Amino acid sequence: MLDGVQVTKDDLLEGAAAIAEFLLGDKRHRRKIYYLIESGNLPVIRLGRRKLWARKSRLRAFFDEKERGALRHSDAANDDREAA
Repeated sequence: MLDGVQVTKDDLLEGAAAIAEFLLGDKRHRRKIYYLIESGNLPVIRLGRRKLWARKSRLRAFFDEKERGALRHSDAANDDREAA
């Protein structure tokens, strides 16, 4: 159990290469994953110094929320332009 939620093996990604393949379609992009993690822009679980884990469901929810926020911001900007 993780964060009070039952996690299945199919939901877990182990390592930057697996996360890169899931998000970016190619495990060779793992440096981008490290950058996103270090800049605080990716929800991962770090076990020790070297082991990374991520839940597919959490990554999907994270990006869904980012997308909703971007759409709200875009809608507000359009409303401001229409009001002007």
